[in-house]
Amino acid sequence: MNHHDQHHDDLGTIEALLERAKIRIPNLLEIKDRLLGGDTLANIEIQEMHMIFEDAREVLRIFDRHPELQQMYSKMASLYHEIVELALANERKR
Repeated sequence: MNHHDQHHDDLGTIEALLERAKIRIPNLLEIKDRLLGGDTLANIEIQEMHMIFEDAREVLRIFDRHPELQQMYSKMASLYHEIVELALANERKR
């Protein structure tokens, strides 16, 4: 695949990721707020977190090729990490 084709494929993937992020980020922030209040993750939220992790693994190479997106990726990874840590801490308290 030449550079132009790769860039075109990346743009399509990036566009899809940004659309997903518009939905996921508010949901993740809501989950984080609940966890800060001591709640635990529901099964569906655990599944969503797993899907987000799998998506991130799949697109990591794209973010490596597009440094302009690395700050966004870093912030989302940080939010994901915070949620996982809060969820684990809340589960331990049960």
